[in-house]
Amino acid sequence: MIDFSYDDGTTVETVRFTGDGCTLSQAGVSLLSEQMVGVSVSSL
Repeated sequence: MIDFSYDDGTTVETVRFTGDGCTLSQAGVSLLSEQMVGVSVSSL
């Protein structure tokens, strides 16, 4: 599961994820979540 929080309703402030999976899938979600911080919600 991926959980987002928004600073002003338009920009992603934090991203958290939980789940089970192989190392590669966990690393992929980690990299993706790092890229999402600071991005506008409309561009997701």
